[in-house]
Amino acid sequence: MDDKINKITREYEEKRRQAFSAAVSRKEEIYARLPRIREIDEKLESTGMNAIRTYLTAGLDKETLKQKLKKENQELRSEKAALLASLGFSPDYLKPVFACPLCEDTGYLPDGGRCVCFRQRLIDLSYDASGIRQELAIKSFDTFDAELFSRKIMPGMSITPYRNMQQILAEMKAFSQAFPHNNPHSLIFHGPPGTGKTFLLDCIAKAVLDRGFTVLYLTANQLTSAMEEYRFHRNPQETEKAGMIHDEIPRVDLLILDDLGAEYINQVTAADLFECINTRILSHKSTLISTNLDPEKLRTTYMDRLYSRFKGSYRFIRFFGPDLRTRKQ
Repeated sequence: MDDKINKITREYEEKRRQAFSAAVSRKEEIYARLPRIREIDEKLESTGMNAIRTYLTAGLDKETLKQKLKKENQELRSEKAALLASLGFSPDYLKPVFACPLCEDTGYLPDGGRCVCFRQRLIDLSYDASGIRQELAIKSFDTFDAELFSRKIMPGMSITPYRNMQQILAEMKAFSQAFPHNNPHSLIFHGPPGTGKTFLLDCIAKAVLDRGFTVLYLTANQLTSAMEEYRFHRNPQETEKAGMIHDEIPRVDLLILDDLGAEYINQVTAADLFECINTRILSHKSTLISTNLDPEKLRTTYMDRLYSRFKGSYRFIRFFGPDLRTRKQ
């Protein structure tokens, strides 16, 4: 873990270097076009020395001096803003632009805690091999094509797969925008393979990440394998990753479990799943689950202890229609 933290720290140092370097370049460009702005910046930077000089020579008391300098600085800043505006730039144009305005690309908040962007980068670094970032680069609400879904009503259904997906898509866009203030916090996507469940999970993950929240995206098999490794330490190369997952389960803003029901189920994995789901519920954290199992099959597979948690705290959303992967082929 220390190696990953050191790697991320170096990345942040480079981000800050680039932000300050770009700001210097913008300053030199503006100074060349309007030398008066350079004069203003030099005066603002020498405020401290000016205060001492004025205090010694003018004999002003500290409060009067403070108000005098405050007024002068405000006048200089207003003049600078007007000059920048005359060139079509905002008052902040000469300041460094950080990738994360919360921590200014340090990775840490003023209280010393890790910024959400640092935590997400640590999660991402542990799962570079999973390809989730590549998936999110091409999967979003903008690329979700509801036109792929059939407009024919299937036996036993009252609406078409197309209409069903339109409704779900609208609800999930609203869910992503309202996150994390959703009620209920958690959802279960259930339905046959190839009906858009995983693609929609990717869309939500990207939308939530883009809004600055942390997301841990795992298959159910990855989760149970990690929890087993965390308990038994069988593979030293996987233990660190398992520890990260264990630590993030109660903390991460959004946990996504894809393909529940495909993992190997025994007493240990069932207990791990229950612990994970229950911990998230008690922490009032959102969890999204996709499964090919219908609610009744979920109940018989995971027994009433876990299923009761699903029924009490999750909203079930049904997907149906022909397998889109088969249709594309």
